[in-house]
Amino acid sequence: MATLWIILSFLLAVCAFIFHVGYFGHISIRLLKKMRKLRGPWENFIFGSGLTVIRLKEYELLPYYSNILNEFKGFMRIWIFAFPYVVTDDPDFLEVVFNSKNNDKGFEYSYLHPWLKEGLLVSTGRKWFERRKTLTPSFHFKILGDNVSSIENNAKIFVKKMLAQGSSPFNVEAFINSCTLQVICQTAMGFGLDDTIEESDEIICATKRVKEAIFARALSLYSRYWMFLLMPIGRRFLRDVKTLHHFTRKVIAKRRKELMAERSLKAVVDEEDQSTGYKKPQPFLDTLLTLDLSGKAKLTDADIQEEVDTFMFEGADTTTTALTMVLYELGMHQDIQEKVYKEQLNIFGTSDREVNRDDLSRMDYLEMCIKEALRLYPPVSYMSRRVNEDTTMPKGDVVPKDAFFAILPYIVHRNPKYFTDPERFIPERFTPEECVKRHPFAYIPFSAGPRNCIGQKFAMMEMKVVVSRILRNVKITSITKRSEIKLTPTVILRSMEPILVTAEPR
Repeated sequence: MATLWIILSFLLAVCAFIFHVGYFGHISIRLLKKMRKLRGPWENFIFGSGLTVIRLKEYELLPYYSNILNEFKGFMRIWIFAFPYVVTDDPDFLEVVFNSKNNDKGFEYSYLHPWLKEGLLVSTGRKWFERRKTLTPSFHFKILGDNVSSIENNAKIFVKKMLAQGSSPFNVEAFINSCTLQVICQTAMGFGLDDTIEESDEIICATKRVKEAIFARALSLYSRYWMFLLMPIGRRFLRDVKTLHHFTRKVIAKRRKELMAERSLKAVVDEEDQSTGYKKPQPFLDTLLTLDLSGKAKLTDADIQEEVDTFMFEGADTTTTALTMVLYELGMHQDIQEKVYKEQLNIFGTSDREVNRDDLSRMDYLEMCIKEALRLYPPVSYMSRRVNEDTTMPKGDVVPKDAFFAILPYIVHRNPKYFTDPERFIPERFTPEECVKRHPFAYIPFSAGPRNCIGQKFAMMEMKVVVSRILRNVKITSITKRSEIKLTPTVILRSMEPILVTAEPR
């Protein structure tokens, strides 16, 4: 029976390989020959390193790639079944990849299509260029600053929850996830989930399952085909996507109707209390609808939905991971936490007032701590690009057309050439003087080049506001040891084990 199972598994794997080749159509003798000229590990003729990779546990993936990349001096080729990859941690090589106008995003982004459609994250070509140009003004720092109050309110709720735990250790990620999800709902759509819909738990759970399914699909031998969608996880994935899309469509239709009913569109965009000079914050959804209704950009409900879904996805979980690890590292390094606290005292004194834009610009040491946490734990732990023309690397290697670049910021950020003692948490790496000396592509938590993260200013602002509010009221102590953290590069980097901390009032 065991022998029969082995034979059937082998035949299925061979069929999957043939399907892969047939689907992509770019696996050619030319590509094979050029890829073989690049250095890399020994690979099975049919499966490449695929059988090794799929046997690894999730938390073993990053160490595996780190070890073999180190063996081949920071640049190598590797085959995962029928997919030819080039992997590097050399910023000179990454600069060529990110700045190229002839490279597309890798095929893995297609796994997001059922959910995000052709939103900014996954769209390409002219559509991406026009959409990026249209949306960029929505992320101007002055406009983002109007949402500080919303972030502050949720941060205060977060602090209360932390202090309610007394001296008991708690999973900080779970608390942060609730905070960042509420922030992104209020800034993206204009309301918090719990304030508006009864199905909030369903939305949260559906979002979590969708991301888990996407990661499972990326590691599946049958990921590109109808076979995946026939599996239980595939059917569950489609149901969850339908739930999320129904929710977003309902919100957009409701808000469009409300905006159209206003007597004057300008009253919505520029609503201002003349006595206080207060300008009403405008959610991301309102910005998109306003652009459409004003004729500045023709956006259908489907266009708006894919961008709101993208903003929700990219804005909540990435910030959750980042904030979790910032607080964890500050809890591990009490001396550094004390420096951040003193910086807050210099800005606010004993006042409990809210943060403003001027305050944010003075949080230099806090910003260094956040950047160092993003170096050690980049939320987006994997990016890929498809090479659309033969590309010569700085050291003379030629990456052939139709190969894929696998970009792993987690490994790039640990290159000892640019980060001495890379496993240590050292915020001073990000003083202005050190940043100027460092290669600009040695640090890529928000990607790089023309397709860098459009929301990075928003993310940094949110993290500063939340951490400032926490440390002004709470002293964090980390319970989880560094050796106990098992990082998994799912759609968003996260620890497989809970990150436990304690909080005591200052």
